[in-house]
Amino acid sequence: MNLVEMRTLVRRDLHDEDEANRRWTDAELNRHIGHALEELSRSVPFETECLIPVTDGDREFTLSTLEGFIRLQAVEYPIDSYPPVFHRFDCRADKLKLLDEVLPEAGYIRLYYSAAHTMTAENTSLPSCLEDLVAIGAEGFASLEWAVFCVNRVNSGGTDTPKVFEAIGRERLAYFRNELKRLCSQNKVRVSSFFTPAA
Repeated sequence: MNLVEMRTLVRRDLHDEDEANRRWTDAELNRHIGHALEELSRSVPFETECLIPVTDGDREFTLSTLEGFIRLQAVEYPIDSYPPVFHRFDCRADKLKLLDEVLPEAGYIRLYYSAAHTMTAENTSLPSCLEDLVAIGAEGFASLEWAVFCVNRVNSGGTDTPKVFEAIGRERLAYFRNELKRLCSQNKVRVSSFFTPAA
């Protein structure tokens, strides 16, 4: 599901499909979808990997070029070995420091890391099983925004309109965040194995 399709889903759930009389602009809904994606990424990040070029004896690297970087999980070199050879490292902010005596030769090292999910008009890194959850989060943020906007305004729904939107927003965000806690707890324990650092 791309951003356009996600926005359509959010509009449908919020009954905001009348193009001549929309409550939220596309930009506003994009912001709420982005907010929901950001919160979800902290609990269920995108697991990915990349190759970083190195020269002989490099020990320190910058991670600032990794888009949406959240957490480094493993460093592998040489990259064509089987079984894979992993190495100890220290990661502070956007700096990576290799701690083993054996340093990579000229070529590449492979980084395994967690990153924030992305969603554009063309594609997304979000798995389909999480699409509805992001939509619910975005709907919650949008409803709370509208609740604030319609205070002290004439509303066709009457004086309770802000309270109704606030209740909808709080209910959807409560569900969204409870699901994030549940999904996060599923990710706390990882099946892994110890390895002997390369000599």
